[in-house]
Amino acid sequence: MTDILTQLIDEVGISGQEAIELIFEQFDKHEKNPTIPAYIMATEVCSTCAPILQRRAVQYFSDILLSVSTAADSGEELEELKRAHELIIKVNGVVPDLLLNVLPLVQEEMKLDQFNVRQLATETMAKLFAHPDTNVSEKYPSIWKTWIGRRDDKQVQLRAKWLEMCVEIYKNHPELANEVIECVKIKLADPDEKVRCIACKVIGEIASDSDLKQLDKSTLELVYERTRDKKNVVRVQAMKTLGFVYDKWFNSIQSNDKLAVQKLGWIPKNLFNCLYTGDAAVLMNLEEALFAYIFPYNEDDEQRTDRLISV
Repeated sequence: MTDILTQLIDEVGISGQEAIELIFEQFDKHEKNPTIPAYIMATEVCSTCAPILQRRAVQYFSDILLSVSTAADSGEELEELKRAHELIIKVNGVVPDLLLNVLPLVQEEMKLDQFNVRQLATETMAKLFAHPDTNVSEKYPSIWKTWIGRRDDKQVQLRAKWLEMCVEIYKNHPELANEVIECVKIKLADPDEKVRCIACKVIGEIASDSDLKQLDKSTLELVYERTRDKKNVVRVQAMKTLGFVYDKWFNSIQSNDKLAVQKLGWIPKNLFNCLYTGDAAVLMNLEEALFAYIFPYNEDDEQRTDRLISV
């Protein structure tokens, strides 16, 4: 049956949106059970006939995205738009070539004035960029550039969300790591304290999944500068991030691993420098960070003493 459908599409093309809708319906209904014959058939047909089906695919999505995006203020219309974006993510995981002319539509959504649409499009592209088995950023450099630009969105909520989306991209795509971390570092100086706070947190999450060779000391030093931020919420997160990273690699530091000592050994001393600010709020934040990460509670007297001496 698959061969027959493929030959029909190759020889006479595909007419009517009903056919492409039927194909996409299989991706939507059977994603969690890809052994269903209808799902397998839809996948094979799309893979074999992707160049022919691309035109129908872009027409299908453009009808939804362009019509709904301009009027996505109502809950019902926004839900319809979300379903379309979810389908794009599913199709990308199966037959990415089918989206050749669809993703540029999502790129345009990232530039719209409507915040809900702009945020949804930015989140969708982040999921596509972060997928471990795809190279969307390489195939669509212009879209990647547009997505990177959302770090400076006029809405604080989207700038903050953008930072959170960076974590999975960093983890799954080493080739993008340097560009991502440089953008995150810039947001440590964002005008809004919520964004600065999340930037500190994201750096901690990224560091926790990096090996010592990947860890960038200069990035952590920028986080340290935030321990003197004018906003308490940022100071707290900066201290937590530094303490968390130090605690994670403490065993390596204690065993005198040169790289660990060079990149992280400075953290306790620099945190203690916060004592000289004389600010009661800063001192309270410092105390919490020290007891949570630098000198965590340990019932074993010997281990606790060894840690005190090592630090």
